[in-house]
Amino acid sequence: MELTAKKVEKLIPELRFREFDGDWNLYTFTDLVTKANQGVNTTSEKVEYSINGYTVVRSNNIGVNHISLDKVKYVDAKTFARIKEPCKPVYGDILYCNIGSALGSAALYESQESIVINWNVFRIQHNPKKVNNQLLVQSLNKMKRTIRRYATESTMPFISSKAFKFIKFNFPSLPEQKKIATFLSAVDEKINQLNQKSNLLTQYKKGAMQQLFSGELRFKNENGEDFGDWEEKKLGDWNLKIIDGDRGVNYPNGDNFQTKGYCLFMNAKNVTKTGFAFREKMFITKEKDEELRNGKLKRQDIIITTRGSVGHIAYYGDDVPFKHIRINSGMVIIRNKNTNIHPEFIYKIFHSPNLIKQIKTIAFGSAQPQLTVKEINRLKLKFPSLPEQEKIANYLTALDVKITQVHTQIEKTKAFKKGLLQRMFV
Repeated sequence: MELTAKKVEKLIPELRFREFDGDWNLYTFTDLVTKANQGVNTTSEKVEYSINGYTVVRSNNIGVNHISLDKVKYVDAKTFARIKEPCKPVYGDILYCNIGSALGSAALYESQESIVINWNVFRIQHNPKKVNNQLLVQSLNKMKRTIRRYATESTMPFISSKAFKFIKFNFPSLPEQKKIATFLSAVDEKINQLNQKSNLLTQYKKGAMQQLFSGELRFKNENGEDFGDWEEKKLGDWNLKIIDGDRGVNYPNGDNFQTKGYCLFMNAKNVTKTGFAFREKMFITKEKDEELRNGKLKRQDIIITTRGSVGHIAYYGDDVPFKHIRINSGMVIIRNKNTNIHPEFIYKIFHSPNLIKQIKTIAFGSAQPQLTVKEINRLKLKFPSLPEQEKIANYLTALDVKITQVHTQIEKTKAFKKGLLQRMFV
């Protein structure tokens, strides 16, 4: 089928390679692909999963420009054989999520492995003589919000293969498509490399913590000699003070909170698995802050969540930009009163496998897991000498800095690509 291109006024991108000129053309989705097949309906087809075999790719496996095979299901050889060929993508096909929160995510399938897609994934086969598949993937991902307008309105938005025929794309000539795709693929490769580096550093840190806090890996002192044995006590016996938040009549309510103000009053979203997060903030006035008694942070305090998402830890170091912070009723403060304990080491040890296991064990209540001050005081903490604490804390902090630097590079590269997509497409 020949392309049915329609010219529109001034379809020229802001950013363009020098050797190309002229307007881009407007195409419908059916102009650019040969087939768009929905995957197998595992319920109506009575497909039973197996513990291994052929991979079944579902919507949760499709991300923007990547396919994750970490959490997949499988079908055995007999089931795979009876599933129809349109549900079996091959190298170069585009896999597209057609339902739910990830609707609109597209990725190129670049493996020779035989797989199956289920009903919430489309297999899109492009016409290589008309469109570059890499650029089509980039365009589909860029148009996620636009494409969602064609989805059915429900709690679980869905787009059918028929609805795709109404979607329109602006594309240049095939040579220009290939040039843009190659350039953007290089940016994607950089992002992938940074993600891999981040994952490797995170796994390395996890292994290092396991070895350090189990005593399998030890540092030497300045004379090259072993440090002494570690000592184990309950948290309350280490002179670590647990401070609860103020729960009295002056506890702030909705009318007391502001988007800006004197004192940050933390909510559950401000303390995550990885520390502080301040995307959502609420503040109280200086007058309201002075009415409250317990629960105000001091530098080097540790915060632990005690209700809901139990056991999230944050450290109030000098890098936190807020001078005045108070905890809410679902948190407690752990304040170090022991001069023989390095404050950052406490924060590190709370991320150790042993402490995480203890916290999960003592948290109770199926609907609303929680920790009490009494139970926190019973946590068993094992400490080495102060010099060894400092070495461990500095070592793990250096790893954290590297991980943060890589995350920053990832976000900057993603922002760079986003800017390119805005300027290189029309």
